[in-house]
Amino acid sequence: IEDDDLGTLHVPVAFRFGIHCGEVVAGVISKERFTFDVLGDSVNTASRMETTSKPNEIHVSEEFKCRLEHLFTFVDNGVHQVKGK
Repeated sequence: IEDDDLGTLHVPVAFRFGIHCGEVVAGVISKERFTFDVLGDSVNTASRMETTSKPNEIHVSEEFKCRLEHLFTFVDNGVHQVKGK
């Protein structure tokens, strides 16, 4: 944590992102309280991509890469074991 001349604190933050594509089920899952959620294997796979991502990078699944490699340049990050896959 750093403090500048104006007394503003600067806290370093790192984000990790995971992306996958596929079918999901989405909707309100509670009658008592409005709770919208997205469920399915694709959501779980995206979550696994996020957990194996490096800080401040986006980790995508092979399926996602194959669908968009004609539009974007991807950097090979090697093969990762993904729990449950």
